Amino acid sequence: MMGGYGFGMMGFYWFLSVLMLLAAIVLVIWVILRMKPFGSHGQHEPYDRAVEVLRERYARGEISREEYLERLEDLRKLSD
Repeated sequence: MMGGYGFGMMGFYWFLSVLMLLAAIVLVIWVILRMKPFGSHGQHEPYDRAVEVLRERYARGEISREEYLERLEDLRKLSD
């Protein structure tokens, strides 16, 4: 029982419940942060896609080598 000194076992269960709630909140935040792209990875996705399209057009023969290199250089300047 309580015995006049604090909450006894009820205090332990209350502390354990709060600890488990905090662990669940930290887990949810961690999962959300892992799913969301951060930093340079998220910023370079449009650049990577543009380079991929440029390579495909060059491979299909839609653009010349000079035009490919010129546009690739332009994309590199824009991404910096």
